[in-house]
Amino acid sequence: VGKNAVRIIESQSKRLSTLIDELLGLSLLESGSLGLTRSEESLESIVKTGLKKLASKIRGRGAKVVVGKSIDKVPQILVDKAKVQEVIENLIENAIKFNDKKEKKVEISARPLKGEKFIRVEIKDNGPGVPSEEREKIFSKFYQIEEFFTGQVEGAGLGLAVVKQVVEAHGGKVGVESRPGRGSKFFFTLPKAFDKA
Repeated sequence: VGKNAVRIIESQSKRLSTLIDELLGLSLLESGSLGLTRSEESLESIVKTGLKKLASKIRGRGAKVVVGKSIDKVPQILVDKAKVQEVIENLIENAIKFNDKKEKKVEISARPLKGEKFIRVEIKDNGPGVPSEEREKIFSKFYQIEEFFTGQVEGAGLGLAVVKQVVEAHGGKVGVESRPGRGSKFFFTLPKAFDKA
């Protein structure tokens, strides 16, 4: 077997292993078997850790990710840090991966919701957008928008399903606002950590 064939086999086995891990994690979330380990956390810290992990992918795709000043101004959140980091990584990676523009831009911002026990996190991109008829479907398992629209890339269509499950397990909501050709804004809500007073 040639070196190229070995590389392909290794690459495909890694993809399969990742897919199996994602499926296991998702099925545990859906069944409620995977308990959340909640602690009081800083959103800014979670975002920065996620961006460090994605640094090579961001550079490799020539993307620019801007973290808004609002991120360090929102209250502490009561969340499973690892799971929320996975949500943020999934959304940033999608914003870059499905963007065929030369200058790929992603903006992350957050704000507390007035009169509610939640903060709202927004991840905005300048990609192709999401057609209105696809907006509910994209959070389903194995669903991907047609390749003519996104310039199809590799993936199993599990990322947004994981995002939805994690956010809802925290009592939050997830959604997308988008106009074809004008980018998308994915948003989700997370519970604030309450003051001890």
